[in-house]
This record gives sequence, C-alpha cells and structure tokens, in this order.
Amino acid sequence: YGAKGIGVSGAGSIDIHGYQFHPTWTRVATTVKPGDNRVYLQDAVNWAVGQSIVVATSIYKDYEEDQNEVVQIVSVSDDGKVLEVSPTFQ
Repeated sequence: YGAKGIGVSGAGSIDIHGYQFHPTWTRVATTVKPGDNRVYLQDAVNWAVGQSIVVATSIYKDYEEDQNEVVQIVSVSDDGKVLEVSPTFQ
C-alpha cells in the first residue's frame, strides 16, 4: 500500500464520516491591515466558528520578516465571504 494511506484488502470495507469544508483555501479580497479583525474573501467558504486560519503574507522576502498570522474564526457572514477573527491582525 505504500508508506502513507488507508488500505482495505479482500472483502473488507471502510466507512469514513465527516464534514467537507470547501474551499480549503482562498484569496483575500482586500488588504488586511494592522488592527483589522475582519477578512474579506474572494470566494464564499463554509468554514466554521472556532477553526483556525492562516493568512499568508504576499511580501517577496518573507524569510526576513515573518508576516504570516494564525487567527481563530469568531463569525462567518451569511454569504461566506467575510470572516471576523480573533486576535486582531498585527
């Protein structure tokens, strides 16, 4: 079966249950500034309150100054395109 994966041999069966969150990533629609607690997204998402997200920087030399931030979702707008997060962005 290889080094990674789930395999079932013979007459076996497997059931996997869960909720599919989609999309797994999207782009921000507007620049996130220090002190902001909202993220405006290009695509609608079905993400849930309490999940953590990573907002990645777009600067060229991120290795010199790490501007990626991990925040927690506090609320999701009805259209799925605006997230309120905590803590505020640095």
